[in-house]
Amino acid sequence: MPRKQTIERDGVEVYLGFRIRARRRQTCTRYRVEVSNRGVRTRRQFPTIAQARAHCVTLARDRERLGASALNLDDADRQDAARAKQLLAGSGLSILDAARIALDSGRHRASNPVTVADLVDKFLGWMLDTPVKLSARVPGPYRPTTIAGIEKQLSLFARDLNQTPAADLDPDTLRTWLDSRQFSPANWDHHRRAVSILYTWAARDGAPLAGADNPAATLRASPTPRTLPAIFPPSTVANILAWLVDHAPDHLPYFAAGFFAGLRPEERRRTHWTAIDWDAGEILITAAASKTHTDRLVTLTPNLSAWLRAYPRPDRHLGASAAAATRTRAKLREALAIPWPVDVARHCYATYHCALHGMDATAEQLGHTTTTILHRHYRGLARNRTPAATAYFSIVPPEKLSPPCPPLP
Repeated sequence: MPRKQTIERDGVEVYLGFRIRARRRQTCTRYRVEVSNRGVRTRRQFPTIAQARAHCVTLARDRERLGASALNLDDADRQDAARAKQLLAGSGLSILDAARIALDSGRHRASNPVTVADLVDKFLGWMLDTPVKLSARVPGPYRPTTIAGIEKQLSLFARDLNQTPAADLDPDTLRTWLDSRQFSPANWDHHRRAVSILYTWAARDGAPLAGADNPAATLRASPTPRTLPAIFPPSTVANILAWLVDHAPDHLPYFAAGFFAGLRPEERRRTHWTAIDWDAGEILITAAASKTHTDRLVTLTPNLSAWLRAYPRPDRHLGASAAAATRTRAKLREALAIPWPVDVARHCYATYHCALHGMDATAEQLGHTTTTILHRHYRGLARNRTPAATAYFSIVPPEKLSPPCPPLP
């Protein structure tokens, strides 16, 4: 350490190369030590000149021990170095070794300063503006619900990894982030897929990260125990529909189409009453309404026909708005004191229809291209449920509300 010395310059004491400025007020004097890091001046005040000089001694020792360049590291740099050291623990590599490997691998691209936040913003703008999806298999623009879902997932990703260079994101960093959020296994994979879609778009020719590797491509969620879908017994479904008859009759077509046709919530909201062919006994789910963007015909079961005839919506869609359906479902759950598992209406239909008609027929009604999902999740549920399935598809509205013919010509 250099010899202690004091130099007075324009009323400022320079001690061991550091500036100490006296700040005199009416009641006291404070001594401020000023240090410049990368052109940014930091200040620290002390009540006595002795304490200020002692701080300068500490700074001088650090400068001598670490080198003058180490003093130019700001707090963010030191935090990055600490995190890097944790990641490298047990690897035998120093931070300098890791930096050299990163440079050699080409993952660091000084010519591409796009951050994660920038990339997400550009991608969401592209989704809103483009008339063509990433997958040529599914033509047309993205649906608003699709954009909203991906935006929800990517906004969290962009918030947490905000200024991280997008080109530097690797599978290990992405997995660390996914694990740190403590998502459920399903949500973990939903967020991974959203990031995968983002980087698939970004790596295309002319996109911000043209030719870059997709950090989500090789990640897989940890295996979890396989559970059976949650379903209601026929008596609970009958109670639900009875409550709707008394308290929310306008929503009966929406819930009945879920329980007795297996339509997804969005499919019900996108399917107009005119899609019902009463003579053929079918409901046409168009490609525009279907999740899979494929037309399909769903058989109109006798009890569903009775519910729809009793509560017609001739100039409207089968389903209410998402917000209205959510409010009604919340009131229903509270009134009947029952849980409401995700997609329970569709799961009930799949289980009971499969018990009566088998997996091939049920897969066709649900819009599945194979019976794999039914075989994996529903085969055990459907077994021994033929009597329950018969009771399930016998749930009809009160006789006084069931007209003898369709309300529409």
